[in-house]
Amino acid sequence: MNPQAVLLKCAWEALSTLGEPTMQSIVWHLSNAGVEMVPETFDIRKFYPALADMIGDSGADIIMEIAARSMVLELQLDVPTDPRDPALEKVLKVLEVAQKVAH
Repeated sequence: MNPQAVLLKCAWEALSTLGEPTMQSIVWHLSNAGVEMVPETFDIRKFYPALADMIGDSGADIIMEIAARSMVLELQLDVPTDPRDPALEKVLKVLEVAQKVAH
């Protein structure tokens, strides 16, 4: 599976932990902020700051942590991360490893 598609799937799953109405509201606001929630154009670097603007840095970090862990499990990757790394950096590291493995 395409690592970008897996990342988007994991981001959706992480957002769904907030409950359906909240998730739908966030997705609507993300869309209005120009964040596309489709695999071909999903950009985690746009998603994270837009999400942080809506739910705060701590909330966005939690969503990123969940997405990173989900990606590691889904793709069965071994990605060492430092717990002190920013959550977005963890996701980017997992995505980088996933892309290398996919090729």
